[in-house]
Amino acid sequence: MVVESVSPAPGPASTSEGDGGASANPRPVIMGKSEGNKRKVWIIVGSVVGGIALLVLFASLILWAQKFNQRQKMQQMERAAEVGEALHLASIGNVKAPAAMVTRTRPVLETEYVT
Repeated sequence: MVVESVSPAPGPASTSEGDGGASANPRPVIMGKSEGNKRKVWIIVGSVVGGIALLVLFASLILWAQKFNQRQKMQQMERAAEVGEALHLASIGNVKAPAAMVTRTRPVLETEYVT
């Protein structure tokens, strides 16, 4: 790739050399505007695609971290539940609820005192 340099213009060439007035220093080839534009477009497209890929990767990392924390909390709660006292489950309609096996004191009717 050759880039045009900013230098003073060469003086007029002498015709005594016999080359038809061509200068000894040929002009450098300048990259065309279309080639430069294509390169800029590819840089922009690559940056946009890379940015989107980076955002997707970052979002998936955040989601994974949230699910990991949720799983850890569930495991901790399950461990705490297994350590505690197990309650008997009784079916009430369509719902299973914990129920005590035996009550501590038996209810006594008032009429039983009078015998």
